[in-house]
Formats: sequence, structure tokens, C-alpha cells
Amino acid sequence: MKSMLFKMSGVAIATLAATTAIQSQASAALTATGTSVLDSTTSLEWLKLSATDGQDTTTATTNFGGQGYAVANGAQVNGLLSSFFTQFGLPADSLSPQTGDPSAAISAAQFSAWTGLFGSTFENALPPILNLPPVINSGGRFQAAPGVIARFGMLQDPVNVSGLGAGFHAIFANDSGPADRVGVFMVRTAVAAAPPTIVPTPALLPGLIGFGLSVFRRKQRQVTTA
Repeated sequence: MKSMLFKMSGVAIATLAATTAIQSQASAALTATGTSVLDSTTSLEWLKLSATDGQDTTTATTNFGGQGYAVANGAQVNGLLSSFFTQFGLPADSLSPQTGDPSAAISAAQFSAWTGLFGSTFENALPPILNLPPVINSGGRFQAAPGVIARFGMLQDPVNVSGLGAGFHAIFANDSGPADRVGVFMVRTAVAAAPPTIVPTPALLPGLIGFGLSVFRRKQRQVTTA
């Protein structure tokens, strides 16, 4: 059964180095702040997918282009996934449309980490009688090649709507299916933080005052003896 959320395709983007042994507890590269996610590895700042939920690339560019964001390309998305899987552990299977593996099983912890960073773009509660968690997707469009829009997302699929099996999945796909189930991968060069302004604390004020008085007295003595 083909996915209700994604239709598979062999979108050509850079292959994830899924065979490389990477420590899952590496230092955190991805940190969420406000409406964005900073990748310290690439010095890129990503708009959360939930911020563009249901938007196409044109609408997202209109809404966020003035803030320096642009639609991400395949290499940038690949770099983001490399940072994510370095930080949170490799997926259970190979994940690369280029090598014919557009989907991979991921863990519940990886799905939770992804949605914690980027938010969700689709949630569908299942009938209460099933006593199952909802179907949740967190995905977005990106420019896989000039003129070619593709999708990537992570899916919580408790009833196998994707045909990939019940569980959690990372999926590359072509740009088809309902628009309201994905956002857009928007990226910009990270804005350097301004250096902090040092404000004297109450504990420092007596010392500063004393230092100022000593300088004043020294100058007074110099004037007197001149």
C-alpha cells in the first residue's frame, strides 16, 4: 500500500553516510531557539517546519524571504540530516533516494527529537477504540535540483498508513500528496550573536567605586605637589 503521506521517488541528492560509525551521544550540533534551529556544524539556521505548515515554496519565500531565509537545496538538507543522525544516532536502515532507499526505520527517540526541534506539520487522531497514538508527520519541501521540488519527513505511523510497517520512519518523496501535511525547509546563514553588554552587578560596585576614589585622590595629590 503506497503511503497516504508520501509517494516514493528516486530524488537524486547526496547519499547519507549511513555506513559510517558515529557516536550517538556526540556533542549537540542542533539546538532549537524560538522559531528556528541552529546547526553549529554548518553555521546554518533552519526555520522550524511548523512555521511553514501547509505552505508551498513560493508562499514560504514571500513570508520569510525578508528575514534572509531561502528554500533549502538537497545538499543543505543532506547536511542537516547528517548533523541530526550524528547527534541522535544513525537510522536502522540506509536512507538515500540516490541509492534506491528513500525510507528508513527510525526509533521513537529519534522521532521525538526531530519533532522537538522542528515541530509537526500533520496530526491525525485515530479512533479512540484503537487506543493508539495519532499519526504524526513532520516534513517539508526542498529544492532537490533546479526546478525539482522534493519532500523529506519523519512519520509516526502506528497503523501502517505508509505501507512501510507500523512504527517510525524517515522518508524522502517527490512533491505530491496533500499540501497541508508538510511545510518548507527554509534556511539562512546563522546570524552572529551580538557580544553581551557587561553591566556591573551590585557585588562589583563597591570595588569599582573604591578604585575610582583612589584614582581621584592620586590625581589630587599630583595637583597639590605640582
